[in-house]
Amino acid sequence: MEWLECRPARQLPTASHPGGKLAAAYQFMRRLHRRNGIPYLVGTTYVERHLFDRVGKKGFNDAPFRVLQREANDQVGRAEQTIVVGTADLDTANLLDVPINSPIVIVTRSVFDKNEVLIYESAGHHRGDLVRVRMRLR
Repeated sequence: MEWLECRPARQLPTASHPGGKLAAAYQFMRRLHRRNGIPYLVGTTYVERHLFDRVGKKGFNDAPFRVLQREANDQVGRAEQTIVVGTADLDTANLLDVPINSPIVIVTRSVFDKNEVLIYESAGHHRGDLVRVRMRLR
C-alpha cells in the first residue's frame, strides 16, 4: 500500500448512501494498493476527524474499514455498501496502469454512527480485469 494523500479534508464528503448528517470535519486519505507490483485498487476515504485523531495515520496502515470495525464498532448504527461497474477516468487509469475508459469496479461504503452522523465514507476503484465475484447459488 502506498499513501498518495493523508490530510484534513478541504471539503466535506458526499455520502454515497442516503440519509444521515455530516460531522464538522473529516480526514481525507487516498491510497494505492499493489500486489506483486501490479496496482489493483485506488482507495479514497473520509474518516470523521475525531475518530482519525484517536487512531492516527499509522493506525490506518491496515484496511480502513477493518480499522473502523475494530475502533468504532460500538458507535456504528448503519453501514451500507454498493458495488457498480464503471470506467476509469484519466487519473484512475494512470494510477491503475490501464487505458482510459477501461472497466473498473467501484465499491462505495458509508458508515453512520448511532446518531446518523457519517463517520466513514469510501470509494474503492478496482481494476476490472482483476476482479472476480464468486458465489454459491445453490
